[in-house]
Amino acid sequence: PLGRVVLEKVSFRYEQDRPLIEDLSLTVEPGRTVAVVGPTGAGKTTLVNLLMRFYEVTGGRITLDGV
Repeated sequence: PLGRVVLEKVSFRYEQDRPLIEDLSLTVEPGRTVAVVGPTGAGKTTLVNLLMRFYEVTGGRITLDGV
């Protein structure tokens, strides 16, 4: 089935000297549900924005079905 999401060593920062996400790796298989929880400012919305390509990762890569 289609829908495999892979984050490979993803890093992101809004400002050069302030990393927000560093070296995050995650695989979500098709049909699975994932909840992202954490305190304010932890990067939950940023993670979703990266998946939607509103922002480009500063390191690593995000693929959907290998693309």
